[in-house]
Amino acid sequence: MRPLAAPPPVDFTRPNVARVYECLLGGKDNYAADRQEAEQLLEIYRGLRDIAAGSRAFLGRAVTWAARQGVVQFADLGTGMPAHPSAGDAARAVIPAVRGRAQAALRATARVTNMKPATRAAGAAAAAGMASFAYQRIAEARDRRRFPPPGRLVDIGGRRLHLVEMGEGTPAVVIIPALADNVLQWLRIVEDCASETRVCVYDRAGIGWSDPPPHGRRTPDVMAEDLYALLRAGGILPPYFLAGHSAGGIVARRFYARYPGVVAGMVLAESSHEDQGRRIAAADWRRGPALLVRVAAQRQARILGVRRAAASLGLLRGFDAMVAREAPPRYAAADRAILLSARQRRASVRELLMLARMRENPPSLDSIPLTVLTRAPELRRGWPVWAQLQDELAALSSDSIHVHADRGGHYLQFDEPDLVVEAICDLVRRCRRAGLSRKSKVSHGTSQRSFPQEGRHAIAESRDFLRQQDQRSGTEPGQDEPGRELDTSGAGKTAAAASMVRGIRAGLASWHGLTRSSGSACPGLSEGKDLGGTVLPAIYGISSA
Repeated sequence: MRPLAAPPPVDFTRPNVARVYECLLGGKDNYAADRQEAEQLLEIYRGLRDIAAGSRAFLGRAVTWAARQGVVQFADLGTGMPAHPSAGDAARAVIPAVRGRAQAALRATARVTNMKPATRAAGAAAAAGMASFAYQRIAEARDRRRFPPPGRLVDIGGRRLHLVEMGEGTPAVVIIPALADNVLQWLRIVEDCASETRVCVYDRAGIGWSDPPPHGRRTPDVMAEDLYALLRAGGILPPYFLAGHSAGGIVARRFYARYPGVVAGMVLAESSHEDQGRRIAAADWRRGPALLVRVAAQRQARILGVRRAAASLGLLRGFDAMVAREAPPRYAAADRAILLSARQRRASVRELLMLARMRENPPSLDSIPLTVLTRAPELRRGWPVWAQLQDELAALSSDSIHVHADRGGHYLQFDEPDLVVEAICDLVRRCRRAGLSRKSKVSHGTSQRSFPQEGRHAIAESRDFLRQQDQRSGTEPGQDEPGRELDTSGAGKTAAAASMVRGIRAGLASWHGLTRSSGSACPGLSEGKDLGGTVLPAIYGISSA
């Protein structure tokens, strides 16, 4: 028999979770690195010590109860009681004969097996649950400190949402991820589209780095309001191209229904349908709301601390492969932390139940440019209703194209990222050529009344300012000579300032002319279709809707 290999040496310069927990309990079996880590965790969450103390008190009562049932062997292995009084101390207060791990082990087995199985299971479950809870809270506090957000946190009135943006240009593309998905899963698409225009992606409330939502039921209307508040507070000016994936497609359509004047176009990638629960259940009840509720219950029943420990040991089958598929390598550890967090579970359960409750028809998209991306036909076998729902989504706009993937499934941004990038960039180019990016603010007969009151005030103030400058200089509006200096406060301004003012004047003149116009958002829709049809059909086989 070969001797066992010697255990690796302990690195006392790095904190250990068990020793940090023991330090929070007030014990002495820890080192300087563990104490420093405990102090940093307490700065993040002051109530952590109380949680540890409560866990320890509960386990003390559990040991006392078990000793009264006849258990005489106790080991301080992950029980949350390494400090004084230990598990053995609590047991000896009931049974003086208990002497600790080594000596009691010789006669404990027979006594323990005499307990009822239900009693042993209940005690073990209670101890494991409390230890798992404490471990999860400590690990999440460390993750928040280790993984700062890749974007910026924008305040929307007491809550902060996480926004990532790249590129320059207008209109801005706003990506709305799927159910409980975070920004890391779209970074590759954002980077590839940023060469064409400004591209943004965000974490909905409670997902990723965004703050949790207020109490109450989550609805697509609330999510659309959050997105509008985020874009305003983040300085992302309209018009917008919305790109919604899966459940994000519902949010995109609800955003358009509430704020039609700021949406220039839309891409729906494998979008969910507002009535899909009822329609799918009519064909197969197991795949309708019952499936969503079952998945929500399974996720809610997860013991997060145990799941996190299993992931650390590589025992979650397919978990590492899923992380590698979703996030760029530099963000893999952050994605793991998000997927294992309690906040992520809470958000996913809420959004699953939201989809399970939905029973309505999708709102019309009028005639805005629309591109619908659908999974490959061979991957829709057994899901005939899904193909019908996608066709209905493509018919929501009179200016739409329907793209069927060659090999991609529901997550097209992973299976066929080039298809998603080309669809977004092609729609932007198509609408730019047709002049949509300038006319989207008044699309479908939308008047100035559809815009925020403060926006109209800003326009009026800017127009008055320019009128005053024209009166001072004695020139007619729009007749400034290049490089002419304007006197705004008694001092001459530079040519750069004059150029900036002329740019504002030109924008206001365009706005003033557009508010008087009416008709289609994209004059010459046939030209827009032809422009879009010259790029994609040869590659993806587009069928006009």
